[in-house]
This record gives sequence, structure tokens and C-alpha cells, in this order.
Amino acid sequence: MKRKTIVLVMTVLIILWLPLSAFAGVTLLWVDTSGSMNKEGRFESAKDVLIREIDNAKPGDVLYVGNFDSNDYLIGRLTVDEAGSPAEKESLIAKVRSLSAKGHWTNLDQPLKASKAIMLDERATGKIVLLSDGLSDPSPDHQPVDLAKIAEIVPQSLGWSLYLIGLSQDIEGLFQAKAPEKELTVNEQYPHVKGIALNDFTHEKIEDAVDTVKKDAETAASIGQVPQQEEPKAIPAPWPAVLTALLLGLLSVPLLLVHRSRSRQKLGIVFEVRGTDGESRELPVMVEDGRKKTVGPKGDISVESGNVELPPVLFCVHWKNGIMWLLPQDSITVNGKLANDKVAIGIGDLIKVRDKVSIHIKEGGTDNVTD
Repeated sequence: MKRKTIVLVMTVLIILWLPLSAFAGVTLLWVDTSGSMNKEGRFESAKDVLIREIDNAKPGDVLYVGNFDSNDYLIGRLTVDEAGSPAEKESLIAKVRSLSAKGHWTNLDQPLKASKAIMLDERATGKIVLLSDGLSDPSPDHQPVDLAKIAEIVPQSLGWSLYLIGLSQDIEGLFQAKAPEKELTVNEQYPHVKGIALNDFTHEKIEDAVDTVKKDAETAASIGQVPQQEEPKAIPAPWPAVLTALLLGLLSVPLLLVHRSRSRQKLGIVFEVRGTDGESRELPVMVEDGRKKTVGPKGDISVESGNVELPPVLFCVHWKNGIMWLLPQDSITVNGKLANDKVAIGIGDLIKVRDKVSIHIKEGGTDNVTD
């Protein structure tokens, strides 16, 4: 047991020493599904490029794919294994093929807020890519977002880069500058937010724009740095150290499994859900320490709204170290305050989704499970 403990400690120390850049990053791909994308084959061209990116994902890549119009809808998450994950890729590609562009508006803040929740959950560096022909076309209940608002939702301090691929007039309007086609447009104040202007949404131009994003993300030294504060450079991690960490991690897995199985705590709560039909029902929920559950019409915890259409997942709950966290995937308020970021929740709190569905958290008890 002592030897296993030493191995575990060594693994943790090495992994903590390695900078995040030594591991594969995360990519979030969002495509606009508003009705205007049907013009001139824009939507089919965008879908073809998404399918190419899914098909070309390499072992170690983590890829999220989603669509947005009035709301945001996460389609799926892909982690590519050493074999290339062909079955998982085909499943995600099938979902992309089935998409249609029928939305009325383009609420840009929706996918940005969802992306931030994913970023905080992943705790890694990465890039967000949005394909849209109407970045400045929000619904009447949403304010148009400018660069300052975009940078507020997705701050540079998180170490992610955001790429907005849109029509020339939208990119020029956002950046208040001339935007040469297919070239990166950057504002000095918010260098992590970058635009790529396209005169037309053709397959070739979208593909070139996505290739530009990948090249820039690989070479940009500014990713994860805050210009106002000079930060120390991370010590580059040689691949032997990475491989050593992985090997030691594998050796320590049995010890971790034994430890977790001996004392795995669960938190029991009750969601009292009231929908638009005025009826309320109680959902007993058991959240295991270190595990996450999705909440929504198609989530792990099925929450219906009555007669209002909601996205498949509204938010995630994650209980860790005695604290239950809410990660918003939609327009959420907690006790009357808008939840843009990860927020701690507990017994007695009131969660509202778009002021339509209310969820009151009630006590349900805790227990310990011993294998």
C-alpha cells in the first residue's frame, strides 16, 4: 500500500507540473440554424465543413458540436481515442446531417454563454468557432452584442480563443474596422476574439476560414495570456515527461478505484418543478460525489416545461467536495440573479429557466455507499 501511495503522489505532482498546453485542446464548433442560412446553399456548405472537422479529428482531440438560433442546442461531445472513434464520429455526423435551418433569430449570446459553461467544466484550453451569416440579428428580447459584451461573456483570462466566421458586414460592424475577406480581424483591446469575414458562405470559403482558425490556434502565442499583466512562461513539457505521467497514472488507477469504492458519498435532493401548465411535481435526485448530471427535457434528470419548447439540456449539476455547482446551458436565474457562470447552489434555492419553469431545491437526505 505504501508503494502505491508513493506512485499516486508522484503522478499527481508530475501532472500538476505539466502545463495545459502539453495536452490536446478542446474545440467548440457552433453553426447558425436561423432561416437565412438556407440562402444560396449556406447551411449545407457549413454542415459539410463541420462533418469534415469531425471526420478529421485525431486521437486525443475533444470536440463539441452545437447549433444556435433563438437558443443554443448542444448536439454532442466527441473524445477521440487511439482507434479514431469511428462509431462515435459516425453518430455525431448523423446528427449534423439531420440539422435544418428553421430558426427565426440569431442570438449570439446564447452559444457564447453555453461555451463558457463548457469551458469552466473542461478546465482546459481550447477554441470556440461560430459559423453564422447573421451575427447582428438578435430577437426582440435580446440586445445586440458588441465586442465588449462578447469579451465579458468569454473573458481572455480563461485562456480560450473565440473565432467568429461571418459575413463581411457583420464582422466589420463588430470590430468597427475594415475586414479583408478570409483574413483574421482583431481588436487590440480584445485580442482573443477574432473575426473572419466572408463575402459569401460557400463551401470553399468556409473551409478556408476554418483552416485559418486551426493554423492561428496552433501558432498564436497570445492564447491564455492577459495583455495587461505579464505572466510567467510555462516550462515546456517534453514528451517523455508526458508519457511518464500517463504510465504512472495507469499504475495508480487500482489504488484510486479502491479508495473511491470504500467511501463514495451521494447527495440526495428533491427538485420541485413547476412548469407553464401550473402543475408541480417532485423529482428525487441522487448526485454522486465528483459526478455530473444534465437537467432538461432530454437530460439525465428529465424536466419538462408544459407547453413551451426548451432545449434538450438546461443546465448541469456537479457535486464536488461538499458543494453542488450549477453550470448553465440556457438562460438561468438562481434566486433572481442571472447565472452566466458556474454558480454554487443548495437547499432552498430557486432556479428559473427563462422565467417559465421554476425548480425549487428541497432536502432529500445523504448516504454513504460501501462496495
